[in-house]
Amino acid sequence: MLKISTRISLLYFFSTAVIIGIMAFSMYFIYHNQRLQAIDDELHDYAHFLTTGQDFGNENTEYIFKELTARRDKSKQKIIFDYNFILIAKDSVIFQPGEPFYLEDIIDNIMDYDEKDMKNAYVTLNVNEQDFRIYEYKIQSNKQNGIEDAELDIIMVASLNKFNESLTQISYILFVVSPLLLIIAALIGYFITKRALAPVRQMSRTAESITGKNLDRRVPVPNADDELAELARTLNDMIERLQSTINAQKQFVADASHDFRTPLAIIRLELEMLEARHDIANDIRYPIEKSIREIKTLSTMAENLLILARADSRQLSLNKTTFRLDELIMETAADFKKIALVRSINFNINIDAATEIFADKDMLKRVLTNAIDNAIKYSSEDRPIKIELHIEKNKNIITISNEGKTLSDSELSNIFSRFQRSDKSRTTKGFGLGMPIIKTIIETHGGSVLFESKQGLNKLFIIL
Repeated sequence: MLKISTRISLLYFFSTAVIIGIMAFSMYFIYHNQRLQAIDDELHDYAHFLTTGQDFGNENTEYIFKELTARRDKSKQKIIFDYNFILIAKDSVIFQPGEPFYLEDIIDNIMDYDEKDMKNAYVTLNVNEQDFRIYEYKIQSNKQNGIEDAELDIIMVASLNKFNESLTQISYILFVVSPLLLIIAALIGYFITKRALAPVRQMSRTAESITGKNLDRRVPVPNADDELAELARTLNDMIERLQSTINAQKQFVADASHDFRTPLAIIRLELEMLEARHDIANDIRYPIEKSIREIKTLSTMAENLLILARADSRQLSLNKTTFRLDELIMETAADFKKIALVRSINFNINIDAATEIFADKDMLKRVLTNAIDNAIKYSSEDRPIKIELHIEKNKNIITISNEGKTLSDSELSNIFSRFQRSDKSRTTKGFGLGMPIIKTIIETHGGSVLFESKQGLNKLFIIL
C-alpha cells in the first residue's frame, strides 16, 4: 500500500499532466489555426492588392501579368511566406510566372481538385512532399480573348515551409519542454506534500512510541488551527482517557494485591498452626496441607502483581546490598532440589568464580526462583537443567537451560507478556507472571533478559 504522500503526489502528477497536456494541445491548435488564418488573410490581401486597378478587359494577358508581377516584386510589404499566383480562365491556365517556385505540379493538382472541395476558397495541398496553401480569387472581366464577361481566377499559392517550421518549433516547446516542466512540478509537489504531511509523520512516530509505560506522552499539536491540529488533539484526548483507565486498573491491581497479602498471610498462619497440632486426623490434615500450598501460590501471585503494579507506576524501590551472586544461585537451586527429584531432574551448576554484586538480594532471589521454577515445569523428565554463571565484559551472565518443547515464533514473541503461557491446556500450574516478573526486576536493575528456543533446547539469559 502506497503512503498517502506518494498517493497525493501521484494524483497531483497525473492531474497536472492532464492539465498541461490539454493546455499544450490547445495552444498548438490555437497557434496552428491563428497562423494559418494569418496566411489566408495575407493571401486575400495580396490578391486584392495585385488586382486592384487592373484592366482585365485588355486582351493582352501577358501584359497584365507582367504588371501584376512587377507590382508584386515592387511591393514593400513584408510577407510571412513565399507565394506565387496563377491566372486561370475557363479551366485553362493562361499565365504562370516561373518564380519563386515551380508551379507545374501544383497546377496539375489544382486542376484535378474538385470544385466543391474549394467551396471555402482556401485549401492545403501536398505536392512533392511539400505543403502549399491555395486561395482562389475570382475576377470578372468584360472581355477575354474575344469572350464577353469571361470569368477569371487568380490562384494564390503560398509555400507552408516556414509555417511548418514554426509548428515544429512550437511542438518542441510544448511537447518536449512541457514534460520537463511536468517533472519539475511533480518534484515540487512531492516536496510540498512531504512538508505538509510532516506533522502527520511526527504524530505517527510519537503515537507509535507510546506504550503502557509512557502514557504521559502526547502527540505534538501543529501551530496551525487546521484538520491536523484537530486530529492531534483528538489523539491526545484518547490517550488521556486510556491513561486514566489503565492507571485506574493498575491502582486496583496494586490495592487488591496489597490488601490480599494480609488476609492470605493470616489464613496461611492459622492453617500452619492447625497443621502443627498432633490431634488432627489424617483425613483432615491432607486438605489443610493442600490449602496451605494453594495459599502459598495465591500469595506469590499477589506479590508478583504488586511488584508489576509498582514497576508500572515507577514506584518499585530496590534495597541494594553487596552479596555473593554465586551463593544466591546455589541457595536457590537447593530450594528446588526436592521438587526436581520428583521428576528425576538434576541440576548441573557451572560457576566460573565467586562473584559479588550490588543489587536487591530479595528481588534477585525472586528472579532465580521464577526462572528455575519455569525450567522445571517445562523440562522433560530425566533431563538435566543447566545453571551457569560467567562474566563477560564486566557483565554477569546467568544462563538457565532446559530440554523440552521448542517454542514457536509467536510464543517466543509473547514470552515476556503478562498472563501468557506456552501451555495453553493449563495442565502446568502457573499464572503466566514468572517471565514478566523476571524481565521487570532485571530491567529495574539496569540489566536485560533474553530467551531462545532451538531444537528442544530452551535458554534464559539474565544479564546484570
